[in-house]
Amino acid sequence: MNYAVSFVYQSDDFEISVGTNHVFEAKNRQEAMEKATTLQQLSDYFTPYYATAKEDIVFDVIENEYFDHVFIFEYEFYDETKGDYQSMTLDDGKVLYPVMNPACYVKLDRSTFLQRFKEHYRNKEVVTFGSISYGVEETSAKLR
Repeated sequence: MNYAVSFVYQSDDFEISVGTNHVFEAKNRQEAMEKATTLQQLSDYFTPYYATAKEDIVFDVIENEYFDHVFIFEYEFYDETKGDYQSMTLDDGKVLYPVMNPACYVKLDRSTFLQRFKEHYRNKEVVTFGSISYGVEETSAKLR
């Protein structure tokens, strides 16, 4: 099976899932995640940010041997009106609060996401995103 590493980036309540056209083979999802641990450095070669002048999220990409295309495949917004924050009890008895509630994540289409983002960051020329996680996605794309 073919897989690609995916990355989640966040800015306040806005999240984007980002992929590249770097594809690798693995027998299953578990093996793919093991291989992804060595490929997570792919995110060192690109930086997503919102450019007000373009009214879009763009990428600065450093030339590399792994990929030549970066894209966003999912847009999400954390809508606090959809539920309450949760708490989590750790093994040592300590309680973490607040913890994000999965029910509050709302998938948006590109246009709606960009409109909300633009309204949220009215007075910013450039807004950067921070990387918060990586994973793998099964893909029908061919190996390069």
